[in-house]
Amino acid sequence: MNRNLFFFIKYFVLIFFFNYCRGIKKKKYNNVFLYISLKSYIKDIKVLIRKKRANKNSEVKDKFFLSYKNIEEKKNEQKNILEDISKNEVMKNDYLKDGNLRNEYLNKLLSNRETIYALSSGNVLSAISIIRISGELSKIILEILLHKNSKKNLINFMKNVENKSNDGHSEFKRMKKKNEYNLDEIINLKKNFETRKLYMGELYDNDNNVIDKIMFAYFENPKSYTGEDIVEIYCHGNPFIIKEIMNEISNLNELFYKILKEEKENYYNNASNYINTSDEIKEKLHDLNDFIKIRESKKGEFTRRAFENNKMNMLEVEGLKELLFCKQKIQKKIALNYLSGYAKNIYMKLKKNLKKLLVFTQFKIDFEDEHTSTERERSNINNFFNKKLNDSIKNIKEILKKENVEDLSNSLDVLIFGNVNSGKSTLMNYICNDNISIVTNIKGSTIDVIQKNIKIQNNSYNLCDSAGMISNIMKKSCYSKNDITTSYEFFLEKKEGQKNIHKKLEFIGIQKTLTYLKKCLSVITLLNINHYVKELKNIIFILNKYFNKTKKKKKKKIPYFFICVNKCDLKLSKSYKNIRKNIKKILLKYLDLRVLKKVSKKIFFISSKKGYNIDKMLKYFNKRMMKKRNIKYSKKEKIFFLPFERHKIYLKKSLKHLFFIKKNKQNLTFDIIAEEIKLAVNSLNHIIGEFKKEQILNKILEKFCIGK
Repeated sequence: MNRNLFFFIKYFVLIFFFNYCRGIKKKKYNNVFLYISLKSYIKDIKVLIRKKRANKNSEVKDKFFLSYKNIEEKKNEQKNILEDISKNEVMKNDYLKDGNLRNEYLNKLLSNRETIYALSSGNVLSAISIIRISGELSKIILEILLHKNSKKNLINFMKNVENKSNDGHSEFKRMKKKNEYNLDEIINLKKNFETRKLYMGELYDNDNNVIDKIMFAYFENPKSYTGEDIVEIYCHGNPFIIKEIMNEISNLNELFYKILKEEKENYYNNASNYINTSDEIKEKLHDLNDFIKIRESKKGEFTRRAFENNKMNMLEVEGLKELLFCKQKIQKKIALNYLSGYAKNIYMKLKKNLKKLLVFTQFKIDFEDEHTSTERERSNINNFFNKKLNDSIKNIKEILKKENVEDLSNSLDVLIFGNVNSGKSTLMNYICNDNISIVTNIKGSTIDVIQKNIKIQNNSYNLCDSAGMISNIMKKSCYSKNDITTSYEFFLEKKEGQKNIHKKLEFIGIQKTLTYLKKCLSVITLLNINHYVKELKNIIFILNKYFNKTKKKKKKKIPYFFICVNKCDLKLSKSYKNIRKNIKKILLKYLDLRVLKKVSKKIFFISSKKGYNIDKMLKYFNKRMMKKRNIKYSKKEKIFFLPFERHKIYLKKSLKHLFFIKKNKQNLTFDIIAEEIKLAVNSLNHIIGEFKKEQILNKILEKFCIGK
C-alpha cells in the first residue's frame, strides 16, 4: 500500500512540474493545467503485479524440473551401478574361464592345513562374544555365512525342481540352499574386504534364515595373530546363538566335500575343461577320500600356529601364558616384558657374549701360530678370553639367583614364630581380622600350624600360626639326625596324677613348626616384652642348632627373620631404646653369622592385642619381601624380569659347560673349548626357542584356553 502511494505522489509531482514549466514558457500562468492520468497509473501497477506472478510461476516450474532432474539422475546412477555389477560379473566369469580363481579356491579346499575355529571369549552369557576362525578357508566361510540367497539379492542362485502330479511332470525354480552351492557360485560370493576394518552384517543359516546381527573383521596373512587369514565374528553373547553359528561353520565341511566330489567327477568326465588346472590339484583330486577341513581348535592352537609361523618366539608364548593367569600387578609387568621382547634381549646378550668367545677360539685355532709371536700378546689374548668367560658365568649366575616366575603366583609362606604365650595367635587373629586361632592363658594351646591367605598391598601371603617353642626342645637327647626332634622323653617327666597326653600333642605341634621353618620364606619372630632376654636366647639356641652347618649336612635355605617385641603396651615407650640395644647385643653375641645375615635390622614394638604399630610393621615387611624377590630396576624406568624354571634348567647346563672350560682350560685344546662353548650356546637356544621342541611347547600350551 505504501509503495503504491509513493508511486502515485511521484507521478503527480512529475506531471505538475512538467505542466508548470510548459506554462512558464508560454507565459500563460492562468492556463497552467494539471492533468493526472489515473488510467496509465493503474495500467503500470497491473503490469508490475503480472510480472511478479510470472516470476513466481517460473520459480515453481524450475523447482519441479530440478526435482525431476534429480530423480532422473538417481535412476541413471542406479542403472550405472547395475551396469558395473553386470560388467564385474562378466569379468568374474571371464576370470573363471581363465581358471585362476578356480585354482586358487581348489588349492585352499585341498590344502593339508585345516581351518580352525573357536569361541575366544568366555562361554558365559554376555553382551558380546568373539568367534575366531583361522586358516585358508576362513574368508570363504565368512562370505558364505554373510550371503542371503533371495530374489531381492543381486547375487542369487536358483535350482530347477521337478513337480510330479497327476497331470504330469512340470518344472519350477526355487532358491538354492547353501549346502547346494557349487564352486562357481561360491566364487561369485567373493568380496574384497579391507583388512583390519570393522564391518557390520547379518549371518544366515543353510535355509537363509537370519542367525544374528554381527560385527566382523578380516585379518589377511601374514599380518595377523597366527600369520594365517583370520576372521573374527563379534556376535551377541547368548550361548544358544554362539552354538548355532559354530554349527553352521562346522556344517560347511559337507558343502566343501560335495564341491570337491563334483570337481573330481567333472575332471574324469571332461578332462579338457581342466587344462589350466595344475598337476598338484589334479593329484589331490585323484587321492581325495575323507574330508575334514574345518574343525574346532585344540587348547592353545591359535598360539601354536603363531609360533610355527614365526609370529611369536618361545619366550613370548611363556609371557602370554603368564599374562593370562597372573593374579598380581608384578606378574602382569613381568609377562608384558616377555611379550615386548625385553626378556629375549637379556638371553640374546648372553648368547652374543658366548658367540664372541666362540669366534675368538676359532680365530686362535686358525691363526695362533701366524699372529701370536710374543708372550705379551698371548697373555693379552688369555686375559681377554678369561674376562669374557667370567662375564658370561657372572651374568648366568645373576639370573639363577632370581626367583622363578612361577613362584609369584604362589602365596609366600610367612611363619609366626616364638615361645609359648608370646601372643602369636592374637597377632594372627588381628592381621586376618578374624578368630582363626584359639587364644587362651593356657600355655601351648596352639598345637597345630594354622594357615590363612592374606593380601598386603596386593601381594599374597600364606600366614602360618605355629605352636610355641619351649626352652629344652633342642637338647641333644631330643635332636635327631634328620634335624627334627623325634624323641619326646623330656615331655614324660611325670608328676603323680598328671596326664601327659597334651604334652605329646604339643610336641607334635613343635615338630610341625620346625618343618615349616625350613619351608617358609620369611619368619615373624615374636618376643614377650616381659621375658624378651630369656625368650630371645631360647630362639637363638634353636636357630643355631637347626641351621647348623656341618660337612655332612647339606646347606639349608635360611628364611628372612623380622623381630617384633610384643605386648609393648605393658611397658613405657622410654624403655624401648634400651630393649632394642640389648636385643642387638644378644643377636651379635650368640646368633650364628649365617642366620644373622638374614635378620632384619629394624626391630618393631607392637601390641597384637591393641593393634599398635602392626600396620607399620606389615608395610615394612611387604617392602622388604618385594625387594627379596630379586626384581631388576633400571635407572630410567622400572623394568621387571624373572626367569621361568625351564630357563634355569638350560642355564645350569650352559653354566656347567663354562665351568668345565674354566677349570680345565690349561689342559684343553681350543677345539674342545670351541665344542663346549657351542654346547653352552645350544642350551641358550632352547630357552629362546630356536629349537622347536614339541614337548616344551605342549607343556606351555596345555593350560591355555581353546580360543587362544
